[in-house]
Amino acid sequence: MDSLWQIIYGAVGNWIADLLGIVGAVMIGFLKSKRPNWAVPLLYGLCAFAFLELAYYAVDARHTLLSEHAAITNTANVQDKVRTWLDTFGLNARYVPESNSYFRYDITMINGHGITVCRLKEPQAQSVYLMVGGNLVPNIALADSLNKMSEIELRNLTRQFGIEAARQKMSYSSVNAKTGVILQKRLPIGAMLTEDLFYEAIDNMDASLTIIDVMYEAIQCKQESSTSRKQ
Repeated sequence: MDSLWQIIYGAVGNWIADLLGIVGAVMIGFLKSKRPNWAVPLLYGLCAFAFLELAYYAVDARHTLLSEHAAITNTANVQDKVRTWLDTFGLNARYVPESNSYFRYDITMINGHGITVCRLKEPQAQSVYLMVGGNLVPNIALADSLNKMSEIELRNLTRQFGIEAARQKMSYSSVNAKTGVILQKRLPIGAMLTEDLFYEAIDNMDASLTIIDVMYEAIQCKQESSTSRKQ
């Protein structure tokens, strides 16, 4: 409906502009034949009016272009946009100064998972991406349960962690059943980086950490159940 009204508005505007042009031309022709001394001042007036109209449209077009540019996520405004998105979603985020990052926010999710959002300075190729990262490290009790597992079981568990990361289209700098996981998601900084895409990455990261956390809990419960039966 809005598009239809824009088309109608544009068509009416063009029709009125054409009509004013015709009326102006007729008036100048009439005055030139009947009142020659009035024709030249009127012509100057119409030219001045046309110049002002062109200036107005030029300024308006520039304003529109600047507004559209500001709406697009880029390296100059990405930090402000991330801060706004974090506030919009009501996430518990804390700004953390870091020498290797243009900015970094540490987020604590409701379930306790920690997620980091940052823009790295080095390597240079990474600076055009927004990095979303999450890590999960086994606690002391879980580490004891993992130590009781065979190497084959640990490799299978590590493989399951890798499959979950791949399912969410995430990369990882570390996936190890014993030491934990460090997941990463790179979001290109540009027109495609929107509020929806940003929150989807946060949500997917939290979901992956939750699934891995559940896998760890299942192992711990299994070990505790086995110990109880032996007693």
